[in-house]
Amino acid sequence: MLSREKNRKDDEEDIGFFVKNLENVQGDERDVMIFSTTFGKRANGKFARFFGPLSQTGGQRRLNVAVTRARDRIEIFTSIPTDQVSDVLSRPLESISTGVKPRDVFQLYLAYAEACDSGAHERVEDVLKRAASLSYGGFAGAGLADDYDSEFEIQVADLLRRNGFKVLTQVNEGEFRIDLAIVHPTENRYALGIECDGATFHSSWSARSHDIWRQRVLESCGWRIHRIWSTDWWRDTSTQIEALLHIARHACGEDHKR
Repeated sequence: MLSREKNRKDDEEDIGFFVKNLENVQGDERDVMIFSTTFGKRANGKFARFFGPLSQTGGQRRLNVAVTRARDRIEIFTSIPTDQVSDVLSRPLESISTGVKPRDVFQLYLAYAEACDSGAHERVEDVLKRAASLSYGGFAGAGLADDYDSEFEIQVADLLRRNGFKVLTQVNEGEFRIDLAIVHPTENRYALGIECDGATFHSSWSARSHDIWRQRVLESCGWRIHRIWSTDWWRDTSTQIEALLHIARHACGEDHKR
């Protein structure tokens, strides 16, 4: 039975059961995901604020990748004392910095899940207000500064930022969300939208057809879209980087610094 569930497919799409850690779950989606943590109080009763990759720089990005794999529902199993993860829940709302710390985001996520599960509506609103204070402001459609769907997106965004581009993530355009968007350096608009497609989409005819239609709609709204396949990126990274930077610089104008 386990073997059957692991190998289950729907129209050539893999929908089988799997168990993966934080680093290896990128690109996978299921209707229901179980998110289990392995952190708790030590034998002496103390709780250390160390959460492996979630504690490191960019940890909030990896958390986002992990908890957005569920299409319908996510179940959380944890022994973490949420109130001890960070102090973002106890600080006055007006004092919360716009800087995103991995522990802050992790605490807010756990607190939000707990409040939803218990039906504490006022608590839900408070947590959401605190989460909103950590988001990028001042640009239409922008999501969280570190709101990603995969490790692949993180690498592409980091590369662009190292080359001087301002990049926002998960930007809304109508009913769609664009993975990455480069802000024009001198004009109040987006210069380029970037879609980072994983291997699952690359192998699915229906997903490719949907993305072609989706891109045409976005282009009709004035977007210029550049699409990158993860398989191409891993196989020939240097060529993909060269092409991406060329298109990004052209979209931002020849005067954009190199």
